[in-house]
Amino acid sequence: MPPQVSPGLAAGDILCGLGLGFLVGLLRCGLPVRRGAVCFLADFFAVGFGLLLAQSYAVRYAAAGELRWYLPAAVLLGAVSVQVTLGPVAELAFLPAKKLWRTVFLFLRRRHRAHKDKQRKKAMENRKKQLQNQQKVLYNSNV
Repeated sequence: MPPQVSPGLAAGDILCGLGLGFLVGLLRCGLPVRRGAVCFLADFFAVGFGLLLAQSYAVRYAAAGELRWYLPAAVLLGAVSVQVTLGPVAELAFLPAKKLWRTVFLFLRRRHRAHKDKQRKKAMENRKKQLQNQQKVLYNSNV
């Protein structure tokens, strides 16, 4: 049976878990992604990083010396509270960066498409040039 932890030591662990969750939430707010598959991956890695921090803290510094249920709960609560309070502020802060990214991305996409169209057009011209004339095809097919 795991050792009993006094409520004061458990409260200290919970406060440290909230601090770790606060850090994870700040890292997650730093990513300007709010929708789509990339958002799912960012959330997935944020949760994984939070659990990694909780486990490493629990093994090294926690009063019980192992991961208890209240430590991941505190990390999750800290991360969610930061997302709720600082998420809209981070969204506004990243708005100019998003607009810049969108213009650069659209420019690069247009340039890439133009390059691909040019390559495709050149390939079509080369295909037309490589066709054999009709007499040679008939002659070779009878052999």
